[in-house]
Amino acid sequence: MNGAIAILKRETSAYFTTAIGWMLLLMFIFIFGFFFALSVTAFMDYSQQAAFNPMAAEGLNVNAFVVQGVFGNMAVVMLLVSPGMVMRLLAEDRKQKSMELLLTSPIASWEIVLGKFLGSMAFVVAMLLATTPYIAMLYTWGEPDSGVLMANYIALLALSALLISVNLFLSSFTENQVVAFVVGFGFNLIFWVVGWAGDMAPAGAIQAVLQTAAFGSHYTEMIKGLIRIQDIVYFLTFIGFSLLATTQRVEALRWR
Repeated sequence: MNGAIAILKRETSAYFTTAIGWMLLLMFIFIFGFFFALSVTAFMDYSQQAAFNPMAAEGLNVNAFVVQGVFGNMAVVMLLVSPGMVMRLLAEDRKQKSMELLLTSPIASWEIVLGKFLGSMAFVVAMLLATTPYIAMLYTWGEPDSGVLMANYIALLALSALLISVNLFLSSFTENQVVAFVVGFGFNLIFWVVGWAGDMAPAGAIQAVLQTAAFGSHYTEMIKGLIRIQDIVYFLTFIGFSLLATTQRVEALRWR
């Protein structure tokens, strides 16, 4: 476990000592703020209309209009951000031959994978913490449901963990960071589109399979404030399987 902790510290530090890490962080904060401003402005406009039209006030609340709106859009942003975070973790090590040092060290393959995964997740937590000033403003202007807000953060954290684990596995097959990014983003996009296909498919077994397989449908339920057992199991299973597959891939590299 000491090896995983050492890699965790190294990877976390690398995000804040390289340009790509700061670029991703600033981009995430800027886009979050952009969607936050749009949602708040639209909410205020609808609130003014509701003052003269009671029909417009139906279903108007800050949780559904602002919180879910912002976090729903940030899920799409994470499709792009996660490959950028992960593309260097294994591909760069393989290109610079530092992976060979790791593989010949007494550090187990699962420690390498776990350390890199947790390093990325530490950076995700830092990005989410950087959004707290927007949430503080939301509490100043309105009365958001803290439970729904927490569920949205948990949902985005779970989605980030899933995307990072899958992209970590995909990046283990190449030494080129650009290839790792493109393949990772392509995979993310495919699984997001699968959710759309499930929504448009006729009701039945095919629709159920597509909606269950797509992470978007599980994420959508969580940002509504519904933390269901099946959604938690879905994310944990996907993350666990991806990390196990990555460990097997790293172990295969060790014996090449």
